[in-house]
Amino acid sequence: MSSIEFITLGIISGLSPGPVMALMFGETFRHGGRRALGVPLALFVSNLFITPAMLLVLIMGNTIDGFIQIIPYFGALILIFMGIQEWRASPRFETQVSTRPFIKSFLIDLVSPFGYLIWLTVLGPTMLAFFQTQQYSEMVLFWVLFIGSAVMTLCCLIATAHQIKPFMKSHQVVFVLRFMALLLIFFGLKLLIS
Repeated sequence: MSSIEFITLGIISGLSPGPVMALMFGETFRHGGRRALGVPLALFVSNLFITPAMLLVLIMGNTIDGFIQIIPYFGALILIFMGIQEWRASPRFETQVSTRPFIKSFLIDLVSPFGYLIWLTVLGPTMLAFFQTQQYSEMVLFWVLFIGSAVMTLCCLIATAHQIKPFMKSHQVVFVLRFMALLLIFFGLKLLIS
């Protein structure tokens, strides 16, 4: 894979609808863009754990079927819990309560199988080839290109949502927050069912 492909995959990953995006928009509309920046920054940190774990799995040649089957249940429960919390807090969107978006996003990414699967099936083999040929600088560069482009894409979405928020009436903001809360619950239920 080329550096352009890693950047493109990062942008696509950043634009993909999912629980992280729902959390990110909810935080932006509730507390503003600055507070929501914790969401994409948490993805950077969580991938510091996910990437080596998937490379280790690839090096050892083990399957992660059991791991993939257990992780979604934890993720589903966390998403449903967060969705309910967001729903209950949505009418009080002006209240500047510390909601810890960094920790929420970090947990969502760690227990979501999607990040593990993309590293295991798409990105991991390329990174492993760099590792086995001792091209460590290329390995780090490609990791930064993928994660950096995903994080920058999410930051652009936050900036856009932050600019739109002042033009929205309070009941419209509550509607958006409740919609994002329902999306978190939906993604949690989807993980449980699948």
